[in-house]
Amino acid sequence: ELYERSAAEENKELLERNWKLSSVTNGGNPRDEWTGFTLSFSIDSDLKGGSYTASGIPSDDGADLVWSTSGTFTASSDLTTLTRNDGVVMTLVASETALNISFNINDSGGRIAGFTGSWVFSMIP
Repeated sequence: ELYERSAAEENKELLERNWKLSSVTNGGNPRDEWTGFTLSFSIDSDLKGGSYTASGIPSDDGADLVWSTSGTFTASSDLTTLTRNDGVVMTLVASETALNISFNINDSGGRIAGFTGSWVFSMIP
């Protein structure tokens, strides 16, 4: 009998690559300060969470609200929603050729302007 991989197993295999930036928008507007941004995921064997590492984060004040250089996350059952340790909920759509990551950075007063709101990172392997 053929073993059918679960959605989580398939997404684990897709996600665990070194991703490079294709494009990024904030509030629908292109942002060019993320050139050189890279991202990699490591998914725990139980498929319930994992960690990420990122590089190429701009030095601008507030950019570290969008991505830290590393962090952990918990995952939905199919690995399409990851909740980072800073509370940001990311929606992921992964394929062999692309990864789209959507999330929102809440403006909770006193935060640096320009890095809040909706972000979409389009990544390629």
